[in-house]
Amino acid sequence: MGVTITDTNSGNDSKGEAFGLSGNQYLYIVIAFVISLGLFLILHLLLCCHFLGSIVIAIGPFVMTTAYILCLKCDKPDGYDRDYVENLIYGAHWTSRIKTPPKGDN
Repeated sequence: MGVTITDTNSGNDSKGEAFGLSGNQYLYIVIAFVISLGLFLILHLLLCCHFLGSIVIAIGPFVMTTAYILCLKCDKPDGYDRDYVENLIYGAHWTSRIKTPPKGDN
């Protein structure tokens, strides 16, 4: 008789947290900030666009990404964002196909 060894999953399933965002969600916001900064520099310094106009255009990617993360990803279950967008497009149905009524026995 030997000792029975059973594999268990006793580890922590958390993805971690940074800046109040779970997993690597903060990376998307940091990347969007870098893109916005680069876009501002290109618009204002290279293309000589107006300062405020450059800021308004360049802040778009940062604001949209931050809103997406905070509204649809932060503290939500996996797949919530996809389900939400799918619900907006197709409605609250199980399928996107239009169901036709069954034909009668005429």
